[in-house]
Amino acid sequence: MTIALFSSTDGGDMLAEAVRTVIESLNDDPDRQITLDLMCFAFTDHSIAEALIALLRRRPNISLRVIADWSQSAAKSPTALRALQAAELPNAALRFKIDMPYATDGTSGRLIYSYAQAKGMLHHKTLFMRRAGVPALMLAGSFNWSARGRQAYENLILLDNRTEHTPVLQGFGHEFETLWLDESLTAAPARARQIFDALRTAAAQGVDLDDPHALAQVTGLPLAPARAGTPPPRRMVDGPCLVAFSGGHPLSAPETAGHSAANDRRAIELLRSGGVRRPAPLTLNTLTLEAIRSVPDGATLKVAMYALSNRVPEFQALIDAARRDVRVELLLDRRINAAGALRLQDMAAQTGLPITLRTSRRRMHQKYLCCPQTGMVLTGTANMTMEATLRHADHRILFRHNPELAAAFARDFDTIWDRVTPVAEVSQAA
Repeated sequence: MTIALFSSTDGGDMLAEAVRTVIESLNDDPDRQITLDLMCFAFTDHSIAEALIALLRRRPNISLRVIADWSQSAAKSPTALRALQAAELPNAALRFKIDMPYATDGTSGRLIYSYAQAKGMLHHKTLFMRRAGVPALMLAGSFNWSARGRQAYENLILLDNRTEHTPVLQGFGHEFETLWLDESLTAAPARARQIFDALRTAAAQGVDLDDPHALAQVTGLPLAPARAGTPPPRRMVDGPCLVAFSGGHPLSAPETAGHSAANDRRAIELLRSGGVRRPAPLTLNTLTLEAIRSVPDGATLKVAMYALSNRVPEFQALIDAARRDVRVELLLDRRINAAGALRLQDMAAQTGLPITLRTSRRRMHQKYLCCPQTGMVLTGTANMTMEATLRHADHRILFRHNPELAAAFARDFDTIWDRVTPVAEVSQAA
């Protein structure tokens, strides 16, 4: 079973209610060995937090582990995780993905937030459940558990433990466990506070926050993650449902295909632009190239993306698809992509490529591709940007030959498409 919900057709409140429904359904679950692993970029929905707290109080045998983005460790963060901490539940534990998104203010010498400095943003939005240690189901999608998430164009998917989902569930299990156990990647609340205080002191003393060696000395963190021994050979994977990850260390930030070695060492038989298949590491980029190149000539590819950069290989793959007569429909967030969308629309008009674009004034937070003709859906948390590959902990999930799921994503796309204005008309109005 793969269930997909969309704020465009089901409403933002329905997405939050679906999360609560999954949590509340465990109140009377007979299984006594349940583990919930949550990864969240933004969690400010107190109704979901209250549902979790109530569940954990009623069912002390159910355990919850949370890995949150570093931003939620800030003293002024509106995170609902603070209520979870205040509840002091023995069956709940919290860690923050270590990041150093700071610069030094040139005037005051104070530590200030800077997205450009971020190296380890945790962008996952997943709730993963195990029964007696065995993966059972997972909630995923673009939907942040926040008021802003309720108001934006978002999606939420639920994957059960059917065989075709096994590679995805196992992949998330490996990724969570590695992040949880590696103290150079995540920190308990007290340790997170120590790191922040050390950075604040360093900024006041004029330490160069761009120097990883200085940061390592200040924070006590290693320059690179410890991976013992020779890396294992890449493992070929295939099937109707695949997942790819990205991730980097907060100091050295090397590009990886996941923090877990089990995820980072996978490969696929990638469909090349010439039509042949050759092995390639399984990454956010290669999984997307596989999805785009699988769309047959003359079919339609619907792309809903919060942020799209022309510097990523996926962008060129979209152009190449249009050149072989794939009808490419792009739906983008207007605030983020206004100028780029106009340039792309002008290029398509000049070259005659079948590319059409529309932008949404309402926050268009989706990150998916779908081809209704083949039943292909690629979805997840990663935007088509260099940041998703090089600086964030992100993921993309590819579903093949799933016509019902593709039809659901296409309905969402068409619903938003019909509500918003073509790029050319936006330009004329401006």
